[in-house]
Formats: sequence, structure tokens, C-alpha cells
Amino acid sequence: MNDKCVYCQLKKLMVESKNHLVLCSSDTVYRLIGIADEPEDLYYILRRLNGSILLSSCVGGITDLFYQFDEETYNELNHIFLLNEDICFEDMSDESDKFECCCK
Repeated sequence: MNDKCVYCQLKKLMVESKNHLVLCSSDTVYRLIGIADEPEDLYYILRRLNGSILLSSCVGGITDLFYQFDEETYNELNHIFLLNEDICFEDMSDESDKFECCCK
């Protein structure tokens, strides 16, 4: 894996942070559920508290809240999301497992 390759960086991010709660270019908390490789850009696939899906360009960074809070606080936030997950009407698949290093 090459740390300079964007695909390698995103694969590593997904290994470390998939399904974690994150902040992404705002003060709103989302669940990181994957990466979408669309023709025009790469996107974080984020689930809102209400269950809907948001695509956010990977140009902006994300902050993984798992590493920002103590375990009890993070688990309380995660519990709120888990209570709302069964109302989700949209779904998208994570495509990061298909990424190949572009530096080869």
C-alpha cells in the first residue's frame, strides 16, 4: 500500500473508520458507511441520524469521533444512531474494497 496514492489512503481509512461516527466538513455527526467512486469524484458515503444518505466529496477531510471522545461518550452517541438505523430508506454500497493502487 502506498500512502501517497489516494485509493490506498481511502482503503486505509475504511479499515480504520468504517461504521464509526464522524464529522465531515460541518458540525453535524454522521456514520461513515463507505466510499463511492463516481465518474466525477470520490465521495464519502455518510448516513445521517434520520437514516438518509449523504455523499460528501473526499476532497474535504473527516474527523473520526471514535478517537476524539472517551469510550462512554462515544458509545452514547453511537447508541443514538443505532436507535435510528431501522428507519433508513436509502442504501449505497461501499466501493473501497475495489480500489487498486494507481501508483503501480
